[in-house]
Amino acid sequence: MDNTQLISALRSLREGDLDVRLSDTAEVAKEFNLLAEHLSKVNAETRRICREIGIDSRLGGQAEVPQARGEWHELVTELNRAARNLTIHIRASSMVAAKRSEGDFETILTAPATGEMLELFNAINSIGPDRQPVGR
Repeated sequence: MDNTQLISALRSLREGDLDVRLSDTAEVAKEFNLLAEHLSKVNAETRRICREIGIDSRLGGQAEVPQARGEWHELVTELNRAARNLTIHIRASSMVAAKRSEGDFETILTAPATGEMLELFNAINSIGPDRQPVGR
């Protein structure tokens, strides 16, 4: 394998072509192909979770890339943590909102939250029999 093949393949990979492979049998080609395959798997799982949550509105999914190591493992772990936290927050909000709509004002949201999710929890918790619904 000459350097121009490797450079061309690296450039393609850098530019987002996760299907690029080297046909040489040298160790460099094997490692490059393993890297490209790994990136493709991480990419596919990240896209799947984003699609499930952001487009299909399905909660509870977790990315599965068991061979991920180092920073790739950290990326998958953080993606799964974000998906899990969002699932917990949305399901808790849904449960308490349903209870409130049935007249149960004793149940409150207690899941740990910060930022805008905390604002949402506080808004839902403040809905009572003598209050207007949030947004009016």
